[in-house]
Amino acid sequence: TGKGKGGAIDRFVTRQFLQKYRPVMINDIAKGLNLSSTQLTSDLKAGQSLSQIATAQHVSATQLNTIVNNAIQDALHQAVSAKNLTQAQADAYTQFLQQHPQFLTHIVDRHFKAKQ
Repeated sequence: TGKGKGGAIDRFVTRQFLQKYRPVMINDIAKGLNLSSTQLTSDLKAGQSLSQIATAQHVSATQLNTIVNNAIQDALHQAVSAKNLTQAQADAYTQFLQQHPQFLTHIVDRHFKAKQ
């Protein structure tokens, strides 16, 4: 039962992290796709998924995973440096992402589809 409470706290921390560091991640992902962050945001708001955008930019699924992983690692590093996350929290996110590599692309896609 304590696990559920901890999960709620973790979800809150995750939501706060994603809100604060989403621009960092979008910028890094855009660079990896050879786009401006404005163009990437526009394409996502138009309903394209990260996978579709990557395909249009001739970026493979494996390359997209690397780009997204690097973006989240950059954001995690910044969050730890700014003391917005502990190193243990950052390590937990890294482990989660290694086990669920499509998580961030899902979150980014979902975020922009909700804003249409």
